[in-house]
Amino acid sequence: MRLTAAASALALGLVLAFSGHVNGQGFVGSSGSCSCNETTTLLDCSSIGLLSLSGNISACQSLEAILLDHNQLSFLPSNYFDELTTLQKLDLSFNQFFFIPGDYFGNQTSLVILDLSHNFIVQGGIAADAFANMISLESLNISGNNPLTVNADLFANLINLLTLTCNGVVTCTNGAGANVTCPNTGAVSDSDLNLLFDCLMMTTTTATPASTAAVTTTTASAVVTTTDAASATTTAAASGTTTAAAPGTTTAAAPATTTTAAANGTTTAFQCPPVDASSCQISDTKRWARDANGCWFCF
Repeated sequence: MRLTAAASALALGLVLAFSGHVNGQGFVGSSGSCSCNETTTLLDCSSIGLLSLSGNISACQSLEAILLDHNQLSFLPSNYFDELTTLQKLDLSFNQFFFIPGDYFGNQTSLVILDLSHNFIVQGGIAADAFANMISLESLNISGNNPLTVNADLFANLINLLTLTCNGVVTCTNGAGANVTCPNTGAVSDSDLNLLFDCLMMTTTTATPASTAAVTTTTASAVVTTTDAASATTTAAASGTTTAAAPGTTTAAAPATTTTAAANGTTTAFQCPPVDASSCQISDTKRWARDANGCWFCF
């Protein structure tokens, strides 16, 4: 039996509806649709029955907010939003995500608000690098999922984070900090958010020095003493350890700068100076950040 033109169009519409296929620049769901173009700043696709996303959304290059809440999404294409460099808000709440892998938000350096609440995210379902590049993120909501125990390192690169809403426990595994228990309702308190950042700062950070000229290398079986204009002395022992006697020493990049000997020669490693966690409490005017060496500082 041959389908009429109207029946054929209806069948095609049902296929698109349940695939979530991009219809031009937008999406078609089982109960509605949404669309955008190169000048659209807000794409509202809430509650339209989307099962999945596909197609090229990068044509909507001016998007600042995408609302995909109250749908039936369970996965995202890898790096799907990466070309949307102006995107600041992404709402994926009330969907069916069980896992958040590292390639969902790989290049989202501009994102300020991310809502993943009220999904089905399981224990261990958030990849360690899921939020690794979100340096602009200020608000993260992962509440309303299964109770999660996550490591504080998950938030290590969220240097601008002001609001964290979760259910479960954020653990500090470096042995020096305190765990943070998420409240039953609302966001983590400012004091607990400070505890989280305190935990991150207590983790030793090792990185390549910004300038190799600032690191002293010792020779075998030698003791070298260098004195600067302020009479601050640096002593390098045969063990290869460089110790700063006072601030201002010309041969030390920072306190706790060390030189270690390897089998194929001498290598250098930079360790961040100690930070007084009580010197900076997160507020509207003060927050923690990391410098070029990955060391925490307050500004």
